[in-house]
Amino acid sequence: MMRTISILLLLAIAAALAAAGSKPPATDTAAPPVPPPGQAAPGAAGAKLPAIAVMTLEHASGKPDDEWMGIGFAETITGKLARLRNIRVVERRQIERVMREIALSQTGAVDAAVAVRAGKLLAANYLLVGSVQKLEARRPMLKVNARVIKTESGEVLETVGDQGPYDDIFELQDRLAIKVAEALSLPVSLAEKQDIRRSETSSRGAYEFFYMAKAAPGMDHKEELYRKAVGLDPNYVNALANLASVLMVKNLSCPEPDFSEAKQLALKALALDSLIAESHWILGSIYRREGRKQDAIRELEKHLKLDPETQYKGLIESQLEKLRK
Repeated sequence: MMRTISILLLLAIAAALAAAGSKPPATDTAAPPVPPPGQAAPGAAGAKLPAIAVMTLEHASGKPDDEWMGIGFAETITGKLARLRNIRVVERRQIERVMREIALSQTGAVDAAVAVRAGKLLAANYLLVGSVQKLEARRPMLKVNARVIKTESGEVLETVGDQGPYDDIFELQDRLAIKVAEALSLPVSLAEKQDIRRSETSSRGAYEFFYMAKAAPGMDHKEELYRKAVGLDPNYVNALANLASVLMVKNLSCPEPDFSEAKQLALKALALDSLIAESHWILGSIYRREGRKQDAIRELEKHLKLDPETQYKGLIESQLEKLRK
């Protein structure tokens, strides 16, 4: 299960923890990407595999209500490609850091010079850029236009795209991921194709609300949308984890915080998928406040084990040092 807690939400958690008495470490935008399960870490055995970075797709309609689709497609395609053995996929969090470093939007407007520079910073051989558009009709349609760019030269290796009924968004994403693999001449086994077809939720409505929340400004709005996603799919791990994070942030700024719901959501997310690193951090932080030192140490150590290069490593190690005294 890929991690989907956005870097902005993590920044908010770190800032809130800092205000509560811990100083967050300086951000190192040059830090190597930390791969979720299925992605090879730099320096590991899979580091020589070709690497691809999936950029946020531009929402071609220009409608604010459709902004979530570019983020959703990028994260979903990233997760699907990460299930392939013969490609290394750059983590979305690392892309966000690098794009901020070169002051560039992650969307489809990437020229040759930018592609070469981004490729070097991301240690990626290829970029996937493009656009997604919802076409209003009696039966709404979805159209994706994308390009696989060789970062060594900035040339377009191949144009990939697809379109179909909006109701079939998950199937369209599956086809697009396979087309990207084919463009890269990657061998894809039958088992991998079946793995690609696994979706993070079976509910299209829950998926919409989840990525609307990720694109939404303000914690109150995010909370509302994540709750709607969980309401449609109570076992939607990503939505449970992100809702727990939002509630953690909001309560840290309250004079009388109540972390009980955040804790229950994080526990449920981890019961469904124990590899959600940020949920271990949430639990560890809550247990620390409850005076449950050993539980806090266990959860914070699990976070570091799952995400050893987290940009908040200094903050977490500081918390652990105090807990061990």
